[in-house]
Amino acid sequence: MRKNYLLFALVSLLLISCGDSSRKNVPYYQSDDNKVVSNYPASGEGTFQSPYEIGNGIYKFKGEKYYSISVTRDSCNVLVYGVSDFDTLNDLEFIDDSHSNQIIQTYNYLFEELDQDGYDIIVNSSSYATFGIFSTCISDTYAQDDAYIELTDGQRVTMNKNDELYKFRMTRVGTYTLNTTGTDVQVRIYDSQMNSIYSEFDNKHDKALQAGDYFMLLSKSTKDEVNFVFDIDSL
Repeated sequence: MRKNYLLFALVSLLLISCGDSSRKNVPYYQSDDNKVVSNYPASGEGTFQSPYEIGNGIYKFKGEKYYSISVTRDSCNVLVYGVSDFDTLNDLEFIDDSHSNQIIQTYNYLFEELDQDGYDIIVNSSSYATFGIFSTCISDTYAQDDAYIELTDGQRVTMNKNDELYKFRMTRVGTYTLNTTGTDVQVRIYDSQMNSIYSEFDNKHDKALQAGDYFMLLSKSTKDEVNFVFDIDSL
């Protein structure tokens, strides 16, 4: 009887572990009773004494939570995006891990000129809310799968979220073009070092770029989905 009990316990533990691993790289999931459940990071407790350790990605939370990131080089710019249901100006703080220096966000959603060090992000919301962070100089150890979407030449995209981060590559000098179906959208372009190089609100966007990797934050003000075509014309 004892052997059967031990076998049942081992099988149950294995099933639980498999379930957890399938949710490791998602910010939240739908439970069996259709309630939204935050999938908080595995490392840390979200408190001042023990913040969640995170990397690039989108995070869902409720209440006051503390997050921690590791920056791998000096002069680092970090983008905050994917924000919903809370006010980043009043309810998000970005400070060094000694809590002696608060970093002020620029209008392009960047926290700029960070040194190689650790930083804490403090967020607070009485309801479920989301925020995302991204930078090429944040450690990949805790990166999520949903940090950005790859774009290719000639791709047609339907965007449902209020904002979305995309990555594209210019293999040579050329011009990128983005055309929507008539809806004005805010396009912000960042280079591989997350320096802001373009920011406009229109239904058609184009800019000459050098060869390299770029990140594009696309934001819409309407609740309706937006369709756009992305093209690259190389010289």
